[in-house]
Amino acid sequence: MAASLGQVLALVLVAALWGGTQPLLKRASSRLQHVHEQTWVRQLLQEMKTLFLNIEYLIPFFLNQCGSLLYYFTLASTEREEEREIETSMRDIDWPPPACPLLRIGPTTWDVT
Repeated sequence: MAASLGQVLALVLVAALWGGTQPLLKRASSRLQHVHEQTWVRQLLQEMKTLFLNIEYLIPFFLNQCGSLLYYFTLASTEREEEREIETSMRDIDWPPPACPLLRIGPTTWDVT
């Protein structure tokens, strides 16, 4: 089954919300003042206060989170058959593990034959 027109429009709106708010969030977060407190609890509380009292950051953040909720509800309304098709297509792709020194995984080498 194909996705309904409403689902497609919802996903386009999600893309617009996420894509439109990302540059605004980056710009607003670059202008924030740096906070230094003595304990991690006070640090966390001060950072939350700084973020949520900054309207230039708060409005794009709220719109971005609305996009996340819309994405969640759109995916929840899709049929299980569509999910299985996506899962099957993703499972068939050979994903190389990334290089990660923390997990002691070396870089992946591709053998081209």
